[in-house]
Amino acid sequence: MTPQGNIIAIPTYNRRAEVEACLDCLASVEGLDDWRVIIRDDCSTDYDIADLLKDRPFSATVLRSKSNGGCDRNTVLLLRACLAQNAGRVLLLDSDMIVSRDILRFADRVFANTDGVLSLYNSVLHDEGQIVDDDLVLKDSIGGAATLWDASVLGHMLEGLDGTRYWDWQFCDRARERNIRIFVVRKSRAQHIGIEGSHSVWFGQLDYGVGFRVDTAEQAAAIAIAHDKLMLSQSLYALSKKPLLQRWRRSIAKRLPKKRAAG
Repeated sequence: MTPQGNIIAIPTYNRRAEVEACLDCLASVEGLDDWRVIIRDDCSTDYDIADLLKDRPFSATVLRSKSNGGCDRNTVLLLRACLAQNAGRVLLLDSDMIVSRDILRFADRVFANTDGVLSLYNSVLHDEGQIVDDDLVLKDSIGGAATLWDASVLGHMLEGLDGTRYWDWQFCDRARERNIRIFVVRKSRAQHIGIEGSHSVWFGQLDYGVGFRVDTAEQAAAIAIAHDKLMLSQSLYALSKKPLLQRWRRSIAKRLPKKRAAG
């Protein structure tokens, strides 16, 4: 596949330290020359994304919103922009994620065994289903972070999307309806280093990727900084935050697939 057929898509908004860590680790990825990078910035106020890309050993196309539209909207617009660029495959990375050196090589090796979607992030918050082989498992749901898509599958998923809020949960619902299996790596090739957001609410319920192995100094530095930041912010993750906890649980319950009646 030609470089024009592979796109790494990264939506960004503020969080400069995490974005720089993401770019630092991306620079060391094997096979990156075979991929284009497209970044869509949601009108950041902390930096100009073009400045963060200076002196990086790879080039990137930068798209920028005129006003902040929120994470979900920014991500969906980015995915549509990738399809408009005639992408063959799209790898979506959150800007608060770091990646392993072999993420692209590994994905290329196993992707043919999927139904056109592969999560390279084995989130602890999404229960495993059937073990496929040494590399892959099946899950009923995934988040959008670190997902690799065949463009035709992605295009079908985006058609007639009912708004952009919780777009990844909508994708999971559509996958089930269309009998598209959701494959996930057993050992994460991406790791979540952000401590802010709806998925990191209290200790014991923090979002991280199972089995991620540190193999570069850049990855180790990013995880160390994230750990320090988390430990310095422990009061934000206390279980005593009952109103927030209840609100979060109600939000999650609305997004989960309804259980089918027995028989």
